[in-house]
Amino acid sequence: MYSESCLGPGASRLLDEELAGLAGDIDRENRVPSSLLDKAAAEGLFDIESVECLLQAVRRASRYSRGFAHVLLVHGSCRLAAGGEGRIYALGITEAGGGTDVRANITTRADELGNGSYRLEGMKYFTSNALYATHFVVLATAGGEPGLFLCERQPQIRVEPLDLSGFRGSGVGKVFFGGAVCERLTEPGVDGVRVALGYINVGRLGYASLALGIADRAIEIIAEAASSKTVFGRRLIEYQGVQWRIASIVARRAALESLVHSALQDGARVDPERAAMAKILGGELALEAAWSAVQILGGRGLAMWGEAERMYRDAKVIDIGEGAKEVLMDYIAGRTVKKVLAGRS
Repeated sequence: MYSESCLGPGASRLLDEELAGLAGDIDRENRVPSSLLDKAAAEGLFDIESVECLLQAVRRASRYSRGFAHVLLVHGSCRLAAGGEGRIYALGITEAGGGTDVRANITTRADELGNGSYRLEGMKYFTSNALYATHFVVLATAGGEPGLFLCERQPQIRVEPLDLSGFRGSGVGKVFFGGAVCERLTEPGVDGVRVALGYINVGRLGYASLALGIADRAIEIIAEAASSKTVFGRRLIEYQGVQWRIASIVARRAALESLVHSALQDGARVDPERAAMAKILGGELALEAAWSAVQILGGRGLAMWGEAERMYRDAKVIDIGEGAKEVLMDYIAGRTVKKVLAGRS
């Protein structure tokens, strides 16, 4: 599905080897070490130029650390839209009132200062990459209309880390803007919520790629554990129930790969409806794959901070982040009904 040539050998080695050894510490400490961020930057992982390559990097990172994969995803979705070199982006959309109805919950305010500058007042919740960001992309209202603003990290921006059960190490936090001076990314009159949804649609495909990474690693764990474990005189892998479990994950993975590919139009633009479908199916695949890995490992799969246990905690986040599953199902159903009724007229 993905071109193998878009990531250099150093980036591939970091995602396939170094990250495997650091993933447990990232999860326990809820932080990506600065040395890994520096290496990722040196290997070009913060300068990816296409959605397709970004999704490949996210999938490969997700095999071991969904937290680090999410760092790449959030930064990458912002950089593809806002550009800039030598930066790490955070994206601030959700507020204390919730993230499902974005437009109704915007309380962060941007007051014009002149010369293209604005002063931001407010707070953003569940802001990924907040701990690591050099720059923040923020949804706020200016003159009563929503817009996107770019804020360089400064003393007027305060970050409070959040200790969540999943995607640990993703740098998520509450961000307080106490008069931070920022510039406007969207022109006056342009709906900032609609533009922000463009970032979110890339994020939804990214969540599907996170799920593909979980499935990739879960299949390895299941095959290795079931091949080495003997139950009642037979290897566990010889039982049909285990074989069918593997087959189900592999089939769903192939279907999701095709859906993600079809959601990318001309390799760059994202079809929002297919991105929503991919996010929903990604959540289902991730949960099935992670649960199966825990089940096959048995008691070892329940060990706190173990690889399968981490995977299971992370899988549920895919159902919730970037739009709750139920909200996206309403969206897809509404679009489908409109198409059916339009075809009858």
